[in-house]
Amino acid sequence: MARLSKFTRHADAITDGTEVEVGPKSDRFVLVTRGMTDAYSDRLWELRRLATIEYNAGLTRDDVRAVPQDLPPSIDDRCVAQALGEKCLIDVRDLEGDDGAAITIDAFRDMITRRENVILLRLTLEAVSSVGTEEKKVLADAEKN
Repeated sequence: MARLSKFTRHADAITDGTEVEVGPKSDRFVLVTRGMTDAYSDRLWELRRLATIEYNAGLTRDDVRAVPQDLPPSIDDRCVAQALGEKCLIDVRDLEGDDGAAITIDAFRDMITRRENVILLRLTLEAVSSVGTEEKKVLADAEKN
């Protein structure tokens, strides 16, 4: 029989944030992030709506109009990145530029909005999506003992 804890998350971690290690084993860094809260979902909806209006304004009469749930991938990725940066990401640790300088959270938020850094966006999505799952498992294991 399935366990409910496999499909739910620890609410405090989602709202307060937690550290999540991301990246390949040889190049791991830490994102301190909240989970996908209502604030994130609502901001993403708003950004997609605004992007749709802007996108459609640039079309000619014969072009196919976009709707918020069907934006071109590059535009949608920018919306997701902006919403993650504004509503989920709290800090970044153990990540430095090629010059050896530490990457700040503001720089990281900007980086994930640019297409050349789509890998960082994917890692951020993985981190945000995972928030609360490990805490839920730890609590469930502790209750057994």
